[in-house]
Amino acid sequence: MATHAQQNCTKFAPWPQEELKEQYQLTVLMAEQNFHQAIKIADRGYIIVHGRIEFEGRTAQELSENTLVKQYYFSG
Repeated sequence: MATHAQQNCTKFAPWPQEELKEQYQLTVLMAEQNFHQAIKIADRGYIIVHGRIEFEGRTAQELSENTLVKQYYFSG
């Protein structure tokens, strides 16, 4: 059985981000490991290390070019 939170997330899941922001005035926090997928829909991104914000980027280019992002997401 789905929890109340899961039901609410499912309710909004197929809607475009802009509609969620404009019509419902919602902010969505997404924790995503798939960097390339996340920057397609994010307004900004953060690198959090041990509970502290180490970097904030506001564009896909800024995020993609940052040294910490490269270190955490693109190093193999």
